[in-house]
Amino acid sequence: MAALKRSQPYYPGSLREALKVQVAALQAEKKQLIRDHQKALDAQKEISRELKDQAIQAGVRHAEELKAAESAEARLNEALEDAGNANVVLQSGWKKPPRR
Repeated sequence: MAALKRSQPYYPGSLREALKVQVAALQAEKKQLIRDHQKALDAQKEISRELKDQAIQAGVRHAEELKAAESAEARLNEALEDAGNANVVLQSGWKKPPRR
């Protein structure tokens, strides 16, 4: 009698059931790990979006503050120039005309 060739090894019934239980448990654990990983990934994406928004807002504030500082510097330079001109006039002996 020729021996039957099997493509899968033979396991007794109780061992087969135990393996099925293990496979089912591993598949459930795999699905849970996938859910946990997706949850962590979603949280990381949200954090990245928030950080990007904060960086953009900081860039806008920086640009506004830089513009204000440049404007203040221009006004200061103008005031210093006016004060320098007034000082030159005072040192030259120019006198204010008397009131009538």
